[in-house]
Amino acid sequence: MIELEQVAGCDAERSLYEALYARLPIPELSRREWPPPAGIVAGRRDGELMGWVVFLADVERDGEAVLQWILVDREQQRIALGRNTEHRVTDDEAEVLVALVGAAAEAARRAGYGAVRWWNAEPGFAETLAERTGAQRADGAYRLTL
Repeated sequence: MIELEQVAGCDAERSLYEALYARLPIPELSRREWPPPAGIVAGRRDGELMGWVVFLADVERDGEAVLQWILVDREQQRIALGRNTEHRVTDDEAEVLVALVGAAAEAARRAGYGAVRWWNAEPGFAETLAERTGAQRADGAYRLTL
């Protein structure tokens, strides 16, 4: 079972990155200030951080939000290898991502957004997510009306 949680603010997002990097030999995170995201949803299984989705206001489309996600195992692989992984999305990754995006989309809807959008970053993620959520391909991205 995936436990979903709303995460508020940059300090809370920093704790997600710290959990991501916990098993990797990398230096401490920078203290650089970033603009706050509109919302963050994190998912844990048996207390272990599985990933999170951030949604930000789309600067090009009023009333829409852009989704960005991190799946911890995949991101740890990417960091350790120094490049994106090449294997397609697994069923477990898809399950986690669909749950996270569903919760983030609902949070975005409650925050007043009419749609969320995302782009393909790794093989199969964007397409699998679109298939499972009913999102449509539009202008090089995937768009889910809320």
